[in-house]
Amino acid sequence: MIAIFVPHYSISCELVYNIAKERNATTDHDSLFGGSFAPPHVGHSAMAERLCACGAQRLFVVPTFLSPFKTQSLFCAELRLRWAKIVFANPKIVVSDFEIARGASTPSLHTLDYLHHAIANTQKFGIVIGADQLARLHEWFGFEILRQKAVFVVFARPNFPCDAAILQTIDFCWVDFFCPYSSTQIRQGLLEGRREILRGLDSRIAHEVWQEVLGRRDKNKF
Repeated sequence: MIAIFVPHYSISCELVYNIAKERNATTDHDSLFGGSFAPPHVGHSAMAERLCACGAQRLFVVPTFLSPFKTQSLFCAELRLRWAKIVFANPKIVVSDFEIARGASTPSLHTLDYLHHAIANTQKFGIVIGADQLARLHEWFGFEILRQKAVFVVFARPNFPCDAAILQTIDFCWVDFFCPYSSTQIRQGLLEGRREILRGLDSRIAHEVWQEVLGRRDKNKF
């Protein structure tokens, strides 16, 4: 399945469609969905459910210990892992502690190799990303190897510029998607004490996330 939705992008919908058609990539494979998930929000869970509905065989959600592009996380790894296990509740979804158990920043290439061996999968994996990540995709560790091993499942992010050049170098499928919340917006709202931002969180974890932020603010840990 290839779904196209490209409002406000620097490349045309027709160009994305043509490149995707040439690549002939689909979502019907095992996929890796990595990220900080700090915290996991309704956009994350909607992306996962969308993939499962579109034919993904299995989706491996792997919270990072620390993103290679960040120096710290708002929430500790143990909390983020537990919240992910609550939020991503689908028989097709496996929440893995592989990166957190390593206790170090782990490139996606290493996680992909681990999954290949752990489940004896010799086929290409999907790697789930937002369109905003395309701009720095070439900076990922082992990108030249990674792009040979994986199909990038790209979820549309309105108002983020997208360079067609990177799309020409990878196998990808483009998924029609919109969510009014982003991780950055939610973290900012939490830090500012705006309770309405909790609408962007799963109700099963919203209270605990809120209390965690309040507790850390009271102890001046930000």
